[in-house]
Amino acid sequence: ASFLNSFVESSSEWIENLNLLEVVYNDTANAADDVKNKISDLSEAFRMDINALAKYVSVFKQMANAMGQTSEVGSQMAEVLSLIALDVSSLRNVDINTVVSDFTGALAGQVKPVRKYGFDITMYSIDELMKELGYGAISRSMTQANKQLARAVLLVRQSKDAWGDLA
Repeated sequence: ASFLNSFVESSSEWIENLNLLEVVYNDTANAADDVKNKISDLSEAFRMDINALAKYVSVFKQMANAMGQTSEVGSQMAEVLSLIALDVSSLRNVDINTVVSDFTGALAGQVKPVRKYGFDITMYSIDELMKELGYGAISRSMTQANKQLARAVLLVRQSKDAWGDLA
């Protein structure tokens, strides 16, 4: 009975995560199918739970959608942050759910969750990034979508030590 309950629960979670994936990727034709294929390939390559991967990608994409990112930017951000979260989890020996939670907090502007990984997404760091890109220190006047994108860029740049660690 325990096995059957576990199977039913896993199947139910998969259906819910698949639905979430389809909902958050409904903005372009075939986007959800493309992402499902990528997630399936990743799951096979790293012997990871496809259900969990679908959930992580969907959460990041949903946040990007909520902040007004374009479909393409949101999709790229979701995929890249999911992969980086897996690598940080592997390098730091931290549960992937914790890393994904920390990254979602960071995207929303919470500095503390990612500080433990050595990442700095403060307004000062956003200003420095904007100066480097030729825009000047303008974080105070940026939209939430642009701040979110800047935080994502900072997470990607500052996580280089972890890149490929899962592989």
